[in-house]
Amino acid sequence: MTNNPIGHHIYWGYSQAFMRYAISLTLAGCITYLITLSVFAPEEMWTARGIRIVLLLLLTAAARFLLSLGKIEAAAPLLAFGVWGVVTVTSIFLGGLHAHITIVVPLIIIMVGWLLGTHLAALFTLLTVITSFGFLQAELWSLLPEFHSPHPVLIWIDQSFAFVLSAMIITHLVKSYHDRLQEVHKLTSDLTQRTAALEANKADLDRAQAIAHLGSWVYDLSNDVTHLSAETCRIFGLPEGTKGSHDTYLARSHPEDRVALDRAWQAALRGAAFDVEHRIIVNEAVRWVRQRAELEYDKDGKPLRGLGTTQDITERKTAEDKINSLAFYDPLTHLPNRRLLMDRLQQAMAFGARSGRTGAVLFIDLDNFKTLNDTLGHGLGDLQLQQTAERLSSCVREGDTVARLGGDEFVVMLKDLSENNLEAAAQTESIGKKILVLLSGTYHLATHEYRSTASIGATLFNGHGQAIEELLKQADIAMYQAKKSGRNALCFFDRQMQVNPGNHERLDDLPG
Repeated sequence: MTNNPIGHHIYWGYSQAFMRYAISLTLAGCITYLITLSVFAPEEMWTARGIRIVLLLLLTAAARFLLSLGKIEAAAPLLAFGVWGVVTVTSIFLGGLHAHITIVVPLIIIMVGWLLGTHLAALFTLLTVITSFGFLQAELWSLLPEFHSPHPVLIWIDQSFAFVLSAMIITHLVKSYHDRLQEVHKLTSDLTQRTAALEANKADLDRAQAIAHLGSWVYDLSNDVTHLSAETCRIFGLPEGTKGSHDTYLARSHPEDRVALDRAWQAALRGAAFDVEHRIIVNEAVRWVRQRAELEYDKDGKPLRGLGTTQDITERKTAEDKINSLAFYDPLTHLPNRRLLMDRLQQAMAFGARSGRTGAVLFIDLDNFKTLNDTLGHGLGDLQLQQTAERLSSCVREGDTVARLGGDEFVVMLKDLSENNLEAAAQTESIGKKILVLLSGTYHLATHEYRSTASIGATLFNGHGQAIEELLKQADIAMYQAKKSGRNALCFFDRQMQVNPGNHERLDDLPG
């Protein structure tokens, strides 16, 4: 709390009423004093005693005028310093230490403390003590003007004036103090109610955020401090009330997402929108969140703070992954299905057309798979399909695709082979033979060990004038030829197969 309330509008709101009262009371007291003096001691009207009251009357009138103009900051010092000065100066001619008017000095000090603060009240006290000491020395050295003790009536008038004025002013001071206390109590009550309402609203907000899995945060850029809501703390697995920084936020993000996340935030600082989805690590588990934020700027366009939200979208991402898996992946082997294969073939053909690189499609069918299903059951058949998928995936390079079309049919798509068809065919043959070796190995199917082989048909593509379905058909035809040649073989498609379709039988007509 300040010791000098000057300039505080709330303080002056109370002091203005007290000032009006004190000025009016002083004016009335001065006029009453002059009338009393003119009746009981008219000869004193033009002495120091009378002049003193006239000066006080003029001072209070001037203060009243300033107050009417709303200049209470000027009226209060004028009244305080003026009254003290008049009392002090006239006391020189009224007996110094013996001047009866000095009994009002404590009242002046109280008023100064009330209106102008304790520092000025202490200053007035010090000045009064110094002045009294000066009067003492002046009296000891006989420096004061000659003074005769006044008539007892004058003493009574002076004292009565001081007593009545002091009593009325103190009474008003006490009343003002109680009024101020009541106002403080009212403000305290209002603040308590508002605080309770704010806490209730905060609880409602926290509950709503928890239901929506949507938290909020405020990032102070100058201090690098982030204030997190209760729900945001819960989403990140942090104790409620935890604060963070930009670096700690990145540290809680998935390592693979940090660079992109920081790049998005730096772009936001330059004015771009900040709306990102990324992964976070919570208790060693991966969760997904969506972060959105708006930045506030100063008048020079410098970002001051970010206001953002954090939404837990893990359930949505999980559902999307399930939908995506059902739409594009085989549920048994988790390999791409026909739909995703067609999309990747389209991309590979477009790449080949641009780059001149060759690609290949290998159509793979397991030999005698129907026999396995019929003798050992579909459960063991599914195990073989799963192990076949694993073996095929180990044969290809990054960027190639292994897909399951259904049943025991698989397709391997190779991309970015040599521009030379002969070299591309050799690369394809090398991978095809590797596949034949791996698929002919022993399968451990629960309690059974089973050996199997596969037939592979291959065709090349470069993306020029070729249709996807035509590629699959060519690889399928070549695979029939491999079956016909004795199984466990790799056969490349050539145009003669397509020109003489009778040279191969339908796969359905072959025994597995």
